[in-house]
Amino acid sequence: MLEIRYPEIAGGLTDAAVSAMKEAVRESLPVMAPQVEHQIGMPIDAAMPPQVEQRLSPRFCARDQATALVVRRDALVLETTVYGGWVEHFRPLAKQATEALAGC
Repeated sequence: MLEIRYPEIAGGLTDAAVSAMKEAVRESLPVMAPQVEHQIGMPIDAAMPPQVEQRLSPRFCARDQATALVVRRDALVLETTVYGGWVEHFRPLAKQATEALAGC
């Protein structure tokens, strides 16, 4: 797994950014589906209920589901269950994803 963190994108990714990312990784990761992320904030005052925030992040994956890229507001997460090496497998995908995000 590779996680690249950056300052949070206020309001999340734009549709244009998601489209640019989809185009950048379409050959390796052609399947796109949202990933649901829940954040739970626990208040100090026990009388107040916890705050739950749900965020959707685009998730791009290979057809065999072995490799996936999640683009969150504050990080790119690239993961695989079939590691083909840094130079051959991970580096090209990481480069495509970071360049696409930087261009948005």
